[in-house]
Amino acid sequence: MQSGRRALVMLSELLKRRLLMVLGKGGVGRTSVSAALGLAASRAGARVCVIEYDSRAPMAALFGREPSYAPVEAAPGMSLIALDGERALAEYLRITVPSPAILRTVFSSRLYKYFVPAAPGLRELIMIGKLYHEIERRPADLPPWDLVIFDGPASGQALDLLRMPLTADETFGRSVVGREARNVAAFLRDGRRCAAVQVATGDALTVSETIEFHGALDQIGMRPAAVIFNRRLTLPFGRPAIDRLAAAMSRGNGAESTPVMRRARRILDAAARNHQALQMLETAYGRLIELTDYSDAHGQALVEALAKEFSGLMSQHEPQTIGTLP
Repeated sequence: MQSGRRALVMLSELLKRRLLMVLGKGGVGRTSVSAALGLAASRAGARVCVIEYDSRAPMAALFGREPSYAPVEAAPGMSLIALDGERALAEYLRITVPSPAILRTVFSSRLYKYFVPAAPGLRELIMIGKLYHEIERRPADLPPWDLVIFDGPASGQALDLLRMPLTADETFGRSVVGREARNVAAFLRDGRRCAAVQVATGDALTVSETIEFHGALDQIGMRPAAVIFNRRLTLPFGRPAIDRLAAAMSRGNGAESTPVMRRARRILDAAARNHQALQMLETAYGRLIELTDYSDAHGQALVEALAKEFSGLMSQHEPQTIGTLP
């Protein structure tokens, strides 16, 4: 990873937030980055909760845990939550409806069973509200989280999800749900407590979508605080080295067409495109947090490698308390 002071300061500022929402195009490595951030922060002494939106719960599987709406420890200091629409609604009602008798009536009614999928935007509102609840409404008898990390859905779905509480007045008016939605919206827009983090990679389509998504988040008052460039290619050789090797191998015997040389040139071309994408994003945003490409690592090995990179950055800072602001 790069050693630039600006990237170090960016990560330090990110970790002062209470909530980090990890967002980006499908396939950029959001889940791996979310898990790695969680591990690095917990190893720095923070109590971390990582919430995954994907109903398939890939992060729970990654750590060998069953998906759970209640926090489950995945590593020392780091717990996981897998979002569930019906469980989220039940929890929300317990917070907002004071009478147990009324709750029992609501839960047993056919209207309730119909209302979850039918109410426009309610499921999305309550699921994104879970992030707010884990920070602002966590029961007093439980220790608070220093940091909550949200492994969000792909860009388009994430935008719909984040817009929901921001349009509460139009949808829910002055009702209890509307008031709660406005609380969530204010929290998401509070840059001192909440930060959107975009993850990007080096292919042209991802760069284009990252820039477009950045603008869309800016329009709803949630300008991303950082862009993480994942899978940065670094090569121990360049084009002159390949040319010299080709000349030495061939002496006019056509070594250019050998599998080794073809693969070397393909890798070099990929690295050039990767560098060009990195420069485009740097031009657009001024600074990035770069993560190395670990093509041969998967699952927990990949998360561990990324966590070590984040920990390396954290270790270069003055000691600080994660999840707190002056």
